[in-house]
Amino acid sequence: MAKQQDFAYYLTNYLTVYLSGTKNFSIHTIHSYRDAFKLLLKYCEEELQLSAGKLRLHMITPEMISGFIQWLKNSRGNSDATANQRLDVIHAFFKYLQSREPQFLLQCQQILAVERARSPKPAVGFLSVSELQLIFDQIDESTLNGRRDATLLRLLYDSAASVQELCDLRVRDVFLDNNPHILLHGKGNKSRYVLIVTDVAKRVSAYISENHLNRPEAMDMPIFFNQQHKKLTRAG
Repeated sequence: MAKQQDFAYYLTNYLTVYLSGTKNFSIHTIHSYRDAFKLLLKYCEEELQLSAGKLRLHMITPEMISGFIQWLKNSRGNSDATANQRLDVIHAFFKYLQSREPQFLLQCQQILAVERARSPKPAVGFLSVSELQLIFDQIDESTLNGRRDATLLRLLYDSAASVQELCDLRVRDVFLDNNPHILLHGKGNKSRYVLIVTDVAKRVSAYISENHLNRPEAMDMPIFFNQQHKKLTRAG
């Protein structure tokens, strides 16, 4: 059999020469690639009755690869992420092949078009009013930090601000007189005014007074800060 039809020839060269010599992949990565092809050969032998020694390039079709991915998920219990990792390895091999053997170009493109497994996106759940209140009730408001956190969470919920927008909120961005509202600064230097309800406005006002943020020199200070009086980070 000419080498142009010999899957074993190209796969051996790919795993032993190309990945280590040209791509400089680590031995662990190469083993990962090797294991993906071991599973493909196992699938061909067990499900398609094609022995590894008789497998030729023209036998490897998009339908075979799609069946292999389903076999990984259904028979071996692989997750979508694991099955996709195996598919990525196969795609990488056929990208390597198409530039070296143009006569297989169409076959390679068809296999490269095999789509990755897609997990259904989980439905976004929403908290009920009672569930939200239960969260607020966990905060110990007898402490200074507790009152800060209670104010922060209520303002976050009422304004629908992002965490980063709330971290960036300064004293001068809060307006609590008529029609209480805050000025949020988002990505791309985009800003927007957001109305807040009276109860939240009262909490913010009390928080500002307690933390002496109603002084003229405090206008550029962050509303919510840590023990070093620096603005909270997203992690914080």
